[in-house]
Amino acid sequence: MNTAQLGSNAEKVLVVFKNVDAATVSTGLGVNLMASGASCDGIQSVKQAATTYNKYFFGISKSDVAVNAFGLATVWGLADSVALSAVGTSITITSGDQLWPSSVAGYFFSSSANDVKVVNAALSALTAAQLFPATKNYVSAVNSITISAQAYIKGIVRAL
Repeated sequence: MNTAQLGSNAEKVLVVFKNVDAATVSTGLGVNLMASGASCDGIQSVKQAATTYNKYFFGISKSDVAVNAFGLATVWGLADSVALSAVGTSITITSGDQLWPSSVAGYFFSSSANDVKVVNAALSALTAAQLFPATKNYVSAVNSITISAQAYIKGIVRAL
C-alpha cells in the first residue's frame, strides 16, 4: 500500500492488484476484488461489474494493467482519471455528482433528474438498511463535464 502523507498534495491510498480479467484493465476503470474460488488471495481483481456497485468494489485503476500483470488502484482520495461512458446518450456530470457503474463493465456515469440520482432499478426497492452495504463505497465527480462519448474525469474515491 502506498500513501502520500506529507506535502502539498491531498492524501490518497494506492493498493496493488493483479488483473485476472480476460482483458486489459484500462486507466480509470473500476476494479473489483475476486472474493471466491480456491485461488482467492486478496489481490486478484477484475473489471467492476456493469450497472451497480459490487460489495467487492476495490478502486480505480491508475494505469493500464495487462492480463496477469500487477497495477495500482486508487482506493481512497483523488483519482486523476475515472473512465466515463455516456451510456448511449449525451449526459452532463456536475461537480459533486455520485458516479454509478454504467452499462459497460468498469465504466461510470451519472444522471440527475430533479436532484435524484439514477441507480439500478433493482436498488430502488431496497430499504436503507439493505442499500447501505451496496453503496458505502463510492466515486464522486470533482469537476463538471458534458459528454456524448467515452471521456475521463477526476473523482474522489472511497473504497476502503
